[in-house]
Amino acid sequence: MITNPCGTTGKRLSAIGFGGMRLPDPRRPDKAIELLHAARRAGITYFDTAPFYCDDRSEDLVGEALRTMPDSPLPLYVSSKCSKPDGDGFRRSLERSLARLGLDRIAFFHLWCVMDPADWRRRVDGGALAAALRARDEGLIEHVCVSTHMRGPDVARLLDDHPEIDLVTLGYCAINFPYRREGVEAAARLRKGVVAMNPLGGGLIPQHPQAFDFIRGPGDPDVVTAALRFLVSDPAVTTALAEQEVNILDVSQTIMDNYFTMILRVEFDEQTHDISALQERMGEVEKAQGLVIRIQSEALFTAVNEI
Repeated sequence: MITNPCGTTGKRLSAIGFGGMRLPDPRRPDKAIELLHAARRAGITYFDTAPFYCDDRSEDLVGEALRTMPDSPLPLYVSSKCSKPDGDGFRRSLERSLARLGLDRIAFFHLWCVMDPADWRRRVDGGALAAALRARDEGLIEHVCVSTHMRGPDVARLLDDHPEIDLVTLGYCAINFPYRREGVEAAARLRKGVVAMNPLGGGLIPQHPQAFDFIRGPGDPDVVTAALRFLVSDPAVTTALAEQEVNILDVSQTIMDNYFTMILRVEFDEQTHDISALQERMGEVEKAQGLVIRIQSEALFTAVNEI
């Protein structure tokens, strides 16, 4: 397994990381543990989890797997997260994650799901960042990180303003890289780690290989290989995280009144996202890319059409 230096942390992370958002049937822990152990044997060193993943079972399952991990000469680093904006809530969530994982210290702990600069300001003013830094000083966290859906320029400003952040996790892949490239370049300039979530475009790339065949190089057997090569070959990206926060189930496209129109059917974890937040987030994409994006509940769409 290729490993890359993670900024100035002194750690090297596997170029492919393990994302714990969608593990096999949470009601059958043996299947998830088997998969986590297989990843370890394959040389993966970075294992990411969070509260609410897998019906709020992911941290427990990762914790169970950690207790029986196969022996390996390689280091093992666990990443988890907290979305609470207030210091007390952040601390309680961190302590719960430590207990569920069975760890005394978490290597990479994220201020999670930062949607925009105003949201980041809430984490700072509310005390979450200060609580994370105190936990780091106490030895409960090794590295304070941010998981964000912000635009590249906003990510760059955050990293410039907060040198205490060691690593940033963001959605980054072969088909959306221009949107966040400035943030990734800022992380490289400042020597910060970068974890790319949704490296396969939330499932869009492997589900529609013909549409995305243009990303394949001469030596790529398929679009999945090409998408991962795109990230692994980028010196600014530390780890490509195999997880999907918004999973694309179906896609259709057509020309309507001389406009290219695409309809995506997606699913996401309602514990961590809601439609209004996603619509607000997509408003930034609309402005940046000159698009019109509408998000609608499938239940509402079905009810309206039935009427």
